[in-house]
Amino acid sequence: MTARAIGPVDVRIGSADDQARARAAYESWGYRGGVQAGDTLFLAEQGGELVGVVRLTLEEGTRMLRGMQVAPHARRRGVGSRLLHALVSCLGGEECYCVPYAHLVGFYGQEGFAVRPLEEAPAFLVRRVADYRRDGLDVTVMRRPGTPVAGDEHGGTAPAPRGRSRDGQADCGTEEA
Repeated sequence: MTARAIGPVDVRIGSADDQARARAAYESWGYRGGVQAGDTLFLAEQGGELVGVVRLTLEEGTRMLRGMQVAPHARRRGVGSRLLHALVSCLGGEECYCVPYAHLVGFYGQEGFAVRPLEEAPAFLVRRVADYRRDGLDVTVMRRPGTPVAGDEHGGTAPAPRGRSRDGQADCGTEEA
């Protein structure tokens, strides 16, 4: 099979108007995780077509990277790496967790995520991983550490940039290739 070339891909932060489109893309690609109202969407588009989505969520006080998905015809073309870089760029100094398939450890590692022992993960992630593994999924917990706040002896991390656009979504810029 010959790889199909794709044209220039734009990566941007989605708005509330993009949620239904992201849900539809997720469903067509077989991802069942959905999109929640408070999620920050990162979208990769090529010629108006949505070719990738990832979400930044806040769950039980923990920043999470969720739902990294790329359209089958756009895989292995750097779309996922571009989405990952855009999301990490918006973290500021915040730590962030993800629960990827074990074979994707190197992919997430390229942006500073590292495998963590399950017993060091937040309790809700321990439960989530147990559920995934019970379903036969080979997943692991990864964490990207936060940047310590200067003068904070309690180990706090710097908050991510929280500029907001008119529709309330995080606004930390866009990326274009």
